[in-house]
Amino acid sequence: MLEEYLDKIGYSNKQIDFLLNAYPISSYSEATLLYNFRSLYCYLKNNNIDNKSFIFITISMPSIICESIENIKIKISDFQHLGFNKLDFFNILKIYPDFLRFSMQKINDIFNELYNLGFSEDDVHNIVVKYPFILNMDIKAFYKQFQFFLDFGFSSEETVSIFTSLPDLFKYTTTYFLQTIRKLKQLRFSNYDIVKIITLVPDLFVSKFEDIISRFKCLREIGYEKENIIELVKVIPFILKDRYLNLISNKVEALTSLGFIKKSITDMTIVNPYIFLYSIDRIREKFFAIQTLGYSSYDVVKMMQTCPFLFGYHIKNITEKIEFYRKHNLESLIVNDSRVLFFNLNFIKRRYAFISKKLDISIDNYYLLFLNDKDFLEKFGIMRDELLRGDF
Repeated sequence: MLEEYLDKIGYSNKQIDFLLNAYPISSYSEATLLYNFRSLYCYLKNNNIDNKSFIFITISMPSIICESIENIKIKISDFQHLGFNKLDFFNILKIYPDFLRFSMQKINDIFNELYNLGFSEDDVHNIVVKYPFILNMDIKAFYKQFQFFLDFGFSSEETVSIFTSLPDLFKYTTTYFLQTIRKLKQLRFSNYDIVKIITLVPDLFVSKFEDIISRFKCLREIGYEKENIIELVKVIPFILKDRYLNLISNKVEALTSLGFIKKSITDMTIVNPYIFLYSIDRIREKFFAIQTLGYSSYDVVKMMQTCPFLFGYHIKNITEKIEFYRKHNLESLIVNDSRVLFFNLNFIKRRYAFISKKLDISIDNYYLLFLNDKDFLEKFGIMRDELLRGDF
């Protein structure tokens, strides 16, 4: 009857044979085991444990069949005192049933060691839920891993952030980390670059080097040189993730459909890599919004190629700048030298007010508005702070 019951749940013959011969189950009568199985199954099912998870839990830890439901409830209560809820408890159980064996003293010791390393209560909660195997780790291993990151150049805060966002890193050795770092250095990333990249994208540590190389190749196929790719990754390391590579390809297609050629797309994104972080809808919306200000699609392409930062500006900001240059008969600059839209409008207004007292500003000398501070001081004898205060 017991075997029939287990068969209905979904155990294979091999699993049933394993369970019934496992310690301490083999020492119980069939009637007792049937009762225990039914009680545990009903209790766990009522807490959203499906058949597949139930089988995994009992195969991983056969002794749970002999555990009273009351003892499990006590364990839940103990975990709730540590800040976990009931759902957390059962999610941990589905991943690592053996944690039920551990005393609360052992679990508290692990938590305290993580606190000592700088992890907050929320950090520890997230780590345990995602990677409950940490509850059985050697405490010395924590410090060895942590110290490795500190010695390489990561700050304590960065190291905490990396392990919190990707707790699976706890299962890797420092030797593995070192191998990954060496491979990233082969791609000509400096220690400083690696710290920045890994802090933002910790899962690169667990990516196969072949996968990273293939992502480089994908970017090369789009049109980037290796040097450009390295610079792009330094700014937005996310592009080395497969999901982002697909998004980049989609954005290149979207920009192409608007009239940009691939060479200009690579040039623009080298200057402003954050274009790849904007949604396709936002890119199109910005493009068409500028068109409504009286420009052809050809004009907008030219403007954005010259000043790729336009992709990130609010249309209200762009409109105000365009209206200013139109008002002062400098409209041709907007298309022919759209870099003028990059500068802070209030600052340019100050410079315009100052210069126009001395001479008329036209297409022939508009560049005076955009001199760097040193050249402007040399040309007009006034410093930026004085200009901004209106001391003229």
